[in-house]
Amino acid sequence: MRILLAICFFLSLHFYADAQLTVDVDNPEATHGNYGAVKVYDPSAIGSKRVTVINYGDMHGSPFWNDKWAPALLYLNRGTIVKLKQVKMNLYTQEVHYLDNNGAELAAETGLVSKVVFLKAEDSTKVLSVFEARPDYTDNNGKAYFQVLDTGKVQLLLLQKILRRQENYNALSGKWESGFFSKYHYAISNNDRITPLTALNPNTVTAAISTDAVSKEWLRQNRNKLKNEAEVISFLDFYNGTHKPAK
Repeated sequence: MRILLAICFFLSLHFYADAQLTVDVDNPEATHGNYGAVKVYDPSAIGSKRVTVINYGDMHGSPFWNDKWAPALLYLNRGTIVKLKQVKMNLYTQEVHYLDNNGAELAAETGLVSKVVFLKAEDSTKVLSVFEARPDYTDNNGKAYFQVLDTGKVQLLLLQKILRRQENYNALSGKWESGFFSKYHYAISNNDRITPLTALNPNTVTAAISTDAVSKEWLRQNRNKLKNEAEVISFLDFYNGTHKPAK
């Protein structure tokens, strides 16, 4: 049985792009794209670790990629896929939060979830965003969740590192006020080999992809400068379409 999923990457504060994916529920090998077969298992498979105790109410900003709960497919390292109704991505602690059947906020066991596919709350056949656990090249400290900004063999990845800092001293409370801020790191994934990008520009992107004459001509004709997410994703859509792996 085949289910056609219209995939829309609604990326908060980033480029919005549409794509389509055919998912074969019974035959994962026939699935096109990167999301695998849609199979739902017992949610208890992701564990029930208590979330890291931090009083976020006393800080400015948010540690979450999206403050709103959203349904999601959680892909586990051992091949299990779990669908949950209410999930958040904590980019400060690198934890996947979820609500259990009793409304308690829990976190998946560390290192267990390899991919999170957030779905739109109003239409769970449409994808909100995709995160994959990849080696964190920024500090060589285990893995972090990279946001996958397009589909295909060659992908643009975004690693949003949410950090915490002290800000102003509040004389009334006698405490330092603290808050969250983000650092953004882009990278190109080519057959799962990650090349960090110091910036989005023609030099860094084309060096990571090894563009040919056809690609360079497409960039010229479309006046694409590869200077922002939208331009890079548009180019990768073209590049992946003309550089399909041999069968």
